Amino acid sequence: MLTTKSNYSLEIISHHSKFNEKSLRKYYVDGIETVGAWGDEPFEIRFKNHTSQKVQVKLSLDGTDILTGKPADTQASSDMWVVNGYDTLSLKAWPETNNGGASFVFTSADNSVALHTHGDMSCRGIIAAAVFTEGHVEPIRYNPPIIVKEHHYHPYPTYPYYYPPVDVIYPNTYPIWINNTIGTCDGLNGGITYTANNFGTMVPQSVSSASFDCNFVGGPAAASGAETFGSTLDEVSDSRGLETLVSIGAGEHVDQKITYVTGLIKPIFSETIRVKYVWWNELVAKLRTETKAQVQPSGFPGDKQKNIDLGKIPRIGSVKRIVAEQPQAQVFERV
Repeated sequence: MLTTKSNYSLEIISHHSKFNEKSLRKYYVDGIETVGAWGDEPFEIRFKNHTSQKVQVKLSLDGTDILTGKPADTQASSDMWVVNGYDTLSLKAWPETNNGGASFVFTSADNSVALHTHGDMSCRGIIAAAVFTEGHVEPIRYNPPIIVKEHHYHPYPTYPYYYPPVDVIYPNTYPIWINNTIGTCDGLNGGITYTANNFGTMVPQSVSSASFDCNFVGGPAAASGAETFGSTLDEVSDSRGLETLVSIGAGEHVDQKITYVTGLIKPIFSETIRVKYVWWNELVAKLRTETKAQVQPSGFPGDKQKNIDLGKIPRIGSVKRIVAEQPQAQVFERV
């Protein structure tokens, strides 16, 4: 069993009648955390944020973005879940509406949601979370206080001229911390007081997930909605057939409330957390034999490069071309 610590973690909670509300144990097999699934087993995903910072998350099941139903990617967008510091995001259904949807179910691959939505099966067997952290740093704006004093003159001048007036005193401008107050190093009063760790305009505080099942940042339209991995149904290659392979399907309707909260100002992709699942009997067989780390799907097939392919286009300058010289009656200069 894997016991390493991480800033974030994924847990799979079984809702099978025999293992109701229990977390499936993760084993480190083939170089990735792996759990064993039972047929037609409803389950729940719990993403835990073990840091003090609020993050945004994209969740992928078999390469399918839970919110959009499209191939998942790691590009920053408004379609993300919000998880506060030291908080947990719990999801148990495909969000067909803001009030619920079809439950997550381990089932045969021919009933896969990925297969019947976008058709990309390259990440079948992977539950993944892409984590985004805040990239915006609010600048500290500090203007030193200006103290104005009245004109004054020396009361007993000993010379035929007086001292120059003192109009403005500029205190030293570099700040020092006094609890939550920025003061000045010469002890003058009038420092600027802030609430703890808050400067300037702050992001409004999000709704606590303790009051709701899920927190989501985005618009209502966004929420409507021995193995070889191939990219489509025709490319799935396994001699056992789709009926014997495990995948994630859609079960009965369950209640799941989604609320919209303020997200990060500038979300930046940080890392991915992945958990693989296989049939339980396959996992037991693997645990009884020595396994080696293998290449595993990323869980985000939408990240595949779709740039232009110029493989068949001839490269200018790679082959010397002979240009016949034409007699010129007059010489012209180009530069």
